[in-house]
Amino acid sequence: MTSLLIIFCVSLIACGVVIYLLGQFWFGDIRNRKLLSLFVLGVGAVMWTLLNAVHPLVNLDAYLFTLNVRFVIVIIMPFLTVWFVLEFTASTLLVRRWFAALLIALPAIDLFAMLSNPMHHLYFTEYSYPRHMLGLLFWVHVALAYAVITFSFFLLLRHAIRNIKKSPILILAVIGMLIPYALNVLHTLRLSPLDADIAPIGFCVTMFILLFVSYRSKIFSIKRPSLLLSMMNSASDIIIIFGKQDEIIEINKNALNLFEDFYSNAKTHTSDEFFSCLSAMMTQTNPHARLGINTMDDAAQGECKITGRDGGGRTFLYRYHTVYGGHEKTGSVFTMSDITELAYAKEQAEQANQAKSNFLATMSHEIRTPMNAIIGISQIQMQKDDLPEEYELALNRIYNSGNTLLRIINDILDLSKIETGKMELNPSNYDTPSLIHDVVQINAVRIGSKPIEFILDVSENLPARLIGDEIRLRQILNNLLSNAIKYTDEGYVKLSIDHYEQDGDIMLRFIVEDTGHGLKEEDREMLFSMYLRFNSDTNRTTEGTGIGLNITKNLVELMDGSIGAETEYGKGSKFTVLVKQEAAGSGIIGKELSEQLCNFSFTGEKMLEHLQIAYTPMPYGKVLVVDDVEINLMVAEGMLAPYDLNVELASSGFEAIEKVESGKTYDIVFMDHLMPQMDGMETTGKLRALGYKGAIVALTANALVGNAELFMQSGFDDFISKPIDVRQLNMVLNKFIRVRE
Repeated sequence: MTSLLIIFCVSLIACGVVIYLLGQFWFGDIRNRKLLSLFVLGVGAVMWTLLNAVHPLVNLDAYLFTLNVRFVIVIIMPFLTVWFVLEFTASTLLVRRWFAALLIALPAIDLFAMLSNPMHHLYFTEYSYPRHMLGLLFWVHVALAYAVITFSFFLLLRHAIRNIKKSPILILAVIGMLIPYALNVLHTLRLSPLDADIAPIGFCVTMFILLFVSYRSKIFSIKRPSLLLSMMNSASDIIIIFGKQDEIIEINKNALNLFEDFYSNAKTHTSDEFFSCLSAMMTQTNPHARLGINTMDDAAQGECKITGRDGGGRTFLYRYHTVYGGHEKTGSVFTMSDITELAYAKEQAEQANQAKSNFLATMSHEIRTPMNAIIGISQIQMQKDDLPEEYELALNRIYNSGNTLLRIINDILDLSKIETGKMELNPSNYDTPSLIHDVVQINAVRIGSKPIEFILDVSENLPARLIGDEIRLRQILNNLLSNAIKYTDEGYVKLSIDHYEQDGDIMLRFIVEDTGHGLKEEDREMLFSMYLRFNSDTNRTTEGTGIGLNITKNLVELMDGSIGAETEYGKGSKFTVLVKQEAAGSGIIGKELSEQLCNFSFTGEKMLEHLQIAYTPMPYGKVLVVDDVEINLMVAEGMLAPYDLNVELASSGFEAIEKVESGKTYDIVFMDHLMPQMDGMETTGKLRALGYKGAIVALTANALVGNAELFMQSGFDDFISKPIDVRQLNMVLNKFIRVRE
């Protein structure tokens, strides 16, 4: 009786140790078959040990009950063992249906034979307290149990030998597997000094060894509950932590929910296997290519779309980051944030932005068409020498107002390009003195009757030619100078230009100073903001939209430059701009040309001088103007009149094609871009298909797409923006007609 009590106490201690160890590890994820097999095996070992310790100490009724339950556990334990070993070794036998069916059928038949013993007495010939006599089927059960255990042992031994170099600790699992069954053999053969079967206690020792080996080898990714995991589970993101060998060592509940199938069915929980699973769930394929993740890299991030088990699509922002301890990789972290709503909002915003761009393109065309008439007719009339002074003044004001409105339209279109990321630079080789001269000419006119001195200071060492976007440079200078003149009532406006070299590039520096209104201290931080105008009381009569400086700042930054401002309320402002340009030769403008530019003096009082052009008659030239708007045809014809050209008009692309098909040829075909039924691009395409080789110049009121590259690709030779500027028209005529004289 004393030995039974000792065994009982030892059994309780052994069960307590196993239960404590099971509780110390996380087994809550029952979807993971690997962990589940280990957990169920541990529970079986505890129940077997407890029943084995209790049943000798109870009365007859309780004895028979505990004996039956104990034998149920004894029958099941070998098959729980083989299940664990198959999971531990990642055997492919589990995926074979016949083998899985066999693992279920054999213990079921054995249990049926044991439980039906009162009917046939083949399992126990005598079933009494405190002894029972064993029958034939019991020994069949023993043979079956040892066959299964032997199979499990050799399967585990083979796995340990194959992986001895990588995980020598696996040998300990093999030894642990021998302990309970070796004790059971000794008891069955009556070779044990103890009368009781202590194999269940040995199995508790085995469980301790298997838990230790599984934890140290990271085969099952057994994890201790920790503050880190608690924090991970409280996060809304999906978080997965990989170990040094790219094995999963932590995974939060959100990740388990999303990747349930992977975590339950994967043979090994590694990064490669995880990304393969993620690939299958994505609407794209090839995760390493699509996700941009390479476990050899330190970091990666991007967006991916995943189709869940419910068929619903979700958008995630993923991040992959490698963690180092010193110079050695210790692991990596992969996170995914659900940004479905944000992605949807972004898509809606992009669609709205595209709709806005389309609207602006349409409005640009619709506004520029009447503006072409207003500015064009004004230019035609202002070229006459016999205009009464009051008419000349009125036309001058119409022309100036039209150009002001045109600048506002251009600013809005530029802002739209910047917002949509479509603003691009078009570098070309340009003449620096010509750029300075033209900018000064245009802006000096804006001074008008104001008592303002315009000062120009140009370094004589300035490169004579540079490579950059000349048009955008003009825009930057025009914005700064027009603002300086606009907000200065008296004093001076000064433009200083010099440069310095940096890493083989030319850093061009513009400094614009004025003695204007300046800014209050509280307004300085918002100087380059959109749609903001300052000192509204002082500047309420000043024209403008408040977006010029914002556009200027974006253009400067597009040129890898910077812009800064110093301003004092009531005393004036100073803007300094640096832009990167490329050198185009080693020539400089020199002292003489620098002095000529700096000694510039504006004496004209009328806009007429800005419009006076030396017209060269070209009676030998033939021109066709194609436009669906009658007023545009009238404006174009009026602007071409001083050249004595042979001008023909066509009100549609169909009419233009008919004229060419009839055998007529022209030095230039001025083609409107947007026309109903057949637009300018389609008409040009058909003319080129007919073999027409003459010059075709686009007339476009659509500034969003009115760029040279687009038209050149569509068969045009050049383009002129509407409203038509007489200087640009003159340049095109000289380019395609006069040079052929």
